[in-house]
Amino acid sequence: MSHLKTKKFYVCSCFFYKNIFLKDYALHVEYEGDDKFIAQYESVFTQKYSVNLEKLKQEIIPFVRAEIDKRRDRGKLCLERCMYIEQNYKPLHTQVYTLDPRFLEPAFIQIVNYCKSAGSTKEGLLSLIKKEAPGRSYSFPVFTNEFCKLLVEELEYFEASPMPKDRPNTMNNFGLLLSEVGFDLRFMDPWRIEYLVPISRLLYPDCCGGSLDSHRVFIVRYKLGEDLDLATHFDNAEVTINVSIGDVFEGGDLYFGRMSQDGTAGLPKDYKWYKHINGTGLVHRGLQFHGAAPITSGTRYNLIMWMRSSQLRNKLCPMCNSAPQLEESIGYGDGFML
Repeated sequence: MSHLKTKKFYVCSCFFYKNIFLKDYALHVEYEGDDKFIAQYESVFTQKYSVNLEKLKQEIIPFVRAEIDKRRDRGKLCLERCMYIEQNYKPLHTQVYTLDPRFLEPAFIQIVNYCKSAGSTKEGLLSLIKKEAPGRSYSFPVFTNEFCKLLVEELEYFEASPMPKDRPNTMNNFGLLLSEVGFDLRFMDPWRIEYLVPISRLLYPDCCGGSLDSHRVFIVRYKLGEDLDLATHFDNAEVTINVSIGDVFEGGDLYFGRMSQDGTAGLPKDYKWYKHINGTGLVHRGLQFHGAAPITSGTRYNLIMWMRSSQLRNKLCPMCNSAPQLEESIGYGDGFML
């Protein structure tokens, strides 16, 4: 992460007590002490999940506390893993760590070149991409099938290695943080800056699509016996791109609902499913509720980048909907900058 020496990014303090996901209950909770947690959630667990007070105290609250401790230690442990991996890991396919235009579909390069051209407009861009879910979700080809194959092979090789690994978040128990493996400097940074920001500038000017100055990028993996689906949620991002990189699976379609500002995660009557296509990216507002249906066979890999704008989130944290209370972090943090 030496490329970040000239910039310092932060997290909002709400990261340490809000949006903690309990997978067994498909429920996001917040924690500000045992007594407050019990007062806030006891009726939910007893009435909806038949969980008694003893189990709440002995199992659920300790799990929540452990997650908070993990978040507190995230920066230090991340740096330790990064240093160890950099010094000890020998990649299978070294070429996939550097963005090469040959990895990109010609149609994607055409779209980006249009977005960078003088006089480009949103209307002109929409003639080159496909509108998907309700709201402002769009798809377009990104990576070649050959690159997807090489990347999946590299990911599986790393997964089988003894290298230390952290998982993307509490919702995904399988997958990898690509910044820790060494993808940021030569691949993800230029992909965001040179290719994705020009597209976002036209599609999402109202959420600072042209000033996406940081990201969190990770791989999610779904297969039988592991994670199968994804509960309805929204992302800690201004703009998200989700690229399918593994095509040997069935099921796992995505669905999209309302924006989180609407105050409910429920799906509108006109919600729409999105079916993954290998190498194709789906771009959408991070704050749009979405989820994934269960996978029924094979293994699904997706590369997901949460793109953030410090210009926007310095004024309002999208996770607590308040002025951010900043705490120091490492790398790109959660995209806040002083």
